[in-house]
Formats: sequence, C-alpha cells, structure tokens
Amino acid sequence: MHLYLYHVDASYCDFLRKFDQKVLRTLDQKKRPYVGLAFELVNGIKYYIPLTSPKKKHSEMKNNVDFHKINSGMWGAINFNNMIPVHEQSLRRVNNKINLNDSKEDIQYKKLLSNQLDWCNANRDLIIRKAKKLYNMITREIAPEKLVRRCCDFKKLERGLREYCKAHNLKLNNRYQKIIIEYIEDDQGRTVAKQKHGKMIACRWLILP
Repeated sequence: MHLYLYHVDASYCDFLRKFDQKVLRTLDQKKRPYVGLAFELVNGIKYYIPLTSPKKKHSEMKNNVDFHKINSGMWGAINFNNMIPVHEQSLRRVNNKINLNDSKEDIQYKKLLSNQLDWCNANRDLIIRKAKKLYNMITREIAPEKLVRRCCDFKKLERGLREYCKAHNLKLNNRYQKIIIEYIEDDQGRTVAKQKHGKMIACRWLILP
C-alpha cells in the first residue's frame, strides 16, 4: 500500500465538530489547508491523519503514541491525536508537482510535502502500527486521562461519519458491518488483533458499529 497526501473537506470537518470539538479546523495559520495521510484503519473505515509543518517546539518534543516527528522534526510531524474517520468522497488528493508559475514559497512548500510523503512511505508500517495502537487505547478506554484529553473521541466521530454518510447517500465499506476483531495476547504478553468474519467462540474485545 502506497500512502498519499490529502486535503479533507471543510464542511465534513464542520459536521464532525458537532460530535467532538477537538476536530481540527481545515486551515493552518498561513491559511493553507491542512494535509494528511488517509488509509483504512479499522473495520473497513479510513482515517485521515493530519501532518504539521516544522516548528521550533518540535525540537523539545519526544515521539510518543499520539505524536511522531518526521525526519526528527526537520520536516514536521504527524498528529495522531487529531486523526478522524472519513469517507473517501471527503478527501481530495494533494498535487505537489512543481509548476513553472509557482512562487518561491509555493516551491518550498511543495518540496516539504514531497519530503514528508517520502518519509511517510519509508515508515509506513510504523505509522499504521501507531495509529492502530492509539485507536485501540482510546476506544478500549485504557488510555491515561491526559492522553484522552488530547485525542479525538473516535467512537463519537464514527457515529458522526455514519450520520454524514446517511445524510449524503454515501455507502460505507460493507466490512464495517461484518468484521469482528478479537484481541488476544501473544506468547510475549503483547496485545495483538485477530480479524474474522462471523461469530467467534471466544473474544476479549469486540468493535462493532
């Protein structure tokens, strides 16, 4: 799976904010639309994970479950705490190709986006693993209170996604209705997820619509 950069529809984010006020606004301080990654995360649902440009404060911050620096912060960071569920029709692919009429600022920005995307694809497995870990910690209510306060409420936002799709006659992936996830511990005591269709004999946690 190759990762791409996307903009997310502003009206969709406004709709989701009715369910959780922590959903980001879609423009940064320079009035540019935020960019982010999008991939299927759980139960057939895609999640949009916003990226941020390099900031001085990143040099003092450490990578953790809801935040990861891109190239040690030189190219910005990934804000997992602000990830939101999306329908693919709310996403618009970012074109970071440099054109002849681009300003110097636009060229620098597109180069940054290219560097961010290259790094993200080189570290794709890490990104997906961290996104799933955070999702599970929040939805299973095992995250520390401080982390919960920083993160979006994924369950509430998934309800918002369903309502948005219903209002706009959009279909979700059918697997959202059918997949059951069983969480078990491997022989080293680590929590792992096992997916099956249909009824399960024994399971520790179920994630259902």
